[in-house]
Amino acid sequence: MIVVDASISLKWFLPEPNTAEALALLRGGHKLVAPEIIKYEVISGLVRRVRQDQLSAEEARESVEDWLNALSNETVHLIIDDRLITEAAQIACEIKHPLYDCLYLALARRLEAPFVTADQTLIQRASTVLPEVYSLQNIPDQLLGQAI
Repeated sequence: MIVVDASISLKWFLPEPNTAEALALLRGGHKLVAPEIIKYEVISGLVRRVRQDQLSAEEARESVEDWLNALSNETVHLIIDDRLITEAAQIACEIKHPLYDCLYLALARRLEAPFVTADQTLIQRASTVLPEVYSLQNIPDQLLGQAI
C-alpha cells in the first residue's frame, strides 16, 4: 500500500517531468490510497492548467472524466475518515505546512505506508514526521513494481 497525493495523480493526465515514473507507480501493482481530498485536488489542478493556458477546456473535461472513472474503478482507493483531520492539523502545526497536504501525511502515518509526492517542499518537511517519504526521482524500484 502506498499513499499518493495529487501531484502524482496529475502526472497520469499531463505530460510533466517524471510522468513516466508516475505511470510506473500507477501500473506497479501496489494498492494506491489517498484521503478523499485528492478527488478535488486533481480536478482543481486540471482547471488551473486551463487558466494558465496549458490545457484546453475540452482536454480538461476529458481528463476530469478519466479521473472520475479511475476513482470509480478504485485506481486510487479513497479513504474517507474525518478523524484524519485532527492528526493532520497537528502535523501541519508541527512542520508548518498547509493542512490539505498534511492529510496525506496523517494517512500515511496511520497506515504505516510509504508516501510519494512530487512536491519537493513537502518531501523535506514530511521526512521529519514520516519514515518513508519519496519523490518520483528517488522512489525505490520495489515501489514502482516494474522498470520504467
